Amino acid sequence: MAAIGSEGDNGLTLRFGQDPGVSAGAYFALILFGLGQIDRARSFAEQAFARALRSGHTATIVYGQFAKSTFEVLAGSPERAAPHAKATTALGREHGMPAWVLIGIFYEGWVLSFTDPEHAIPELRRGLALCREAGVLNWLAQMVAMQAAVESDAGYVEDGLARIDDFLAETQPVKQRWLDAELHRHRGALLKRRTPAEPEAAEAAFKSALAIARNQQTKTFELRAATALARLWYDQGKRVDAHDLLAPVYGSFTEGFDTPDLKQAKALLSELAS
Repeated sequence: MAAIGSEGDNGLTLRFGQDPGVSAGAYFALILFGLGQIDRARSFAEQAFARALRSGHTATIVYGQFAKSTFEVLAGSPERAAPHAKATTALGREHGMPAWVLIGIFYEGWVLSFTDPEHAIPELRRGLALCREAGVLNWLAQMVAMQAAVESDAGYVEDGLARIDDFLAETQPVKQRWLDAELHRHRGALLKRRTPAEPEAAEAAFKSALAIARNQQTKTFELRAATALARLWYDQGKRVDAHDLLAPVYGSFTEGFDTPDLKQAKALLSELAS
């Protein structure tokens, strides 16, 4: 297992505001996660976080807390994200770093959504609005996807759908494409839950997510899109089509089998085989 590079270059830390080795490790973890190397990705995320703590440098430590919470949010692990989101907010307040406070508020709202969605949604909306107002836009794509998913689960389907459609249509100061597949997948889930449901539009959105993920070679997002589309087809009685879509995607994974994504795909394949 490769490790993050050498430590101790204070000149680079001062120049970039934080240890660039921590930043590189954190970003590499996100890349590996998207590529389907989930266990390796978690290892790099842990290394980056440990290096941040060892640095003794406040800006690096708060970045490390943020980066770890970002990884756990992307992985769908609220219990693992919770302490890092809380620490991001607390350190940002303690040391006068408002951008981290705003992001921490949003992440804490996402964690809360798993136990108390009605109280979490106002926090998410507040956090997202404050980030926009303050120009904290680097993680906007992830925030929009997260909030739309929570709103969908809580029954605010039209709000979530409008949020994603507006985001996809707007000309963003920071145009990010790394989560396009996820945004279209969430859009499909919202269309499926709409009253009345729009299964054809949902299918088109899931297919868009699948095509984007395949084009970007992001296997984890491909699995998520394939699982969503296979579930839709299963509900429509297209069991063979659903199995033929999902089985090869799931079969291409060699790690990460204890994660929610792989567990859900495996459970659906079991249903399709019964």
